[in-house]
Amino acid sequence: MPANGLSTGIDSKLSFVDINGVQRFVIIESVNAKEDATTGKQIGMDGTVRHPKFHEGWSGSFVLQRSDNSMDNYIALQEASYYQGVDQVPMTITQTITEVDGSISQYQYTNVVITLDDSGTWSGTDIVKQSVSFMASRKLELVNNA
Repeated sequence: MPANGLSTGIDSKLSFVDINGVQRFVIIESVNAKEDATTGKQIGMDGTVRHPKFHEGWSGSFVLQRSDNSMDNYIALQEASYYQGVDQVPMTITQTITEVDGSISQYQYTNVVITLDDSGTWSGTDIVKQSVSFMASRKLELVNNA
């Protein structure tokens, strides 16, 4: 829900799908993504400086509050497939955002691979948090009914 006309984290939901169907990573605490791009500098004979932008995919990360073994199992299955010589197919991540005005925006990251960067620290009564990074080929707009 928005706060004073601004988006908050609970306005966004993520879903993960691969060849085996929907992957349920239950409690996502935070997510970030960034465009991976490089720009060049070209000067034409007309003296105009131009900056071509080369799109090189997307990358990001998310933090899970560990409520089950879904991420551990997913990564173990990916690792087992690799060592068995089985093709590791990528996934898609779909982000659904409820905008401040109540409309829905939806984006899909394609050709995604994820890496479990930190499986979590187990300490006393602290919540175990897992850090996951991802790389994607594209970010596509699916829905924007603003």
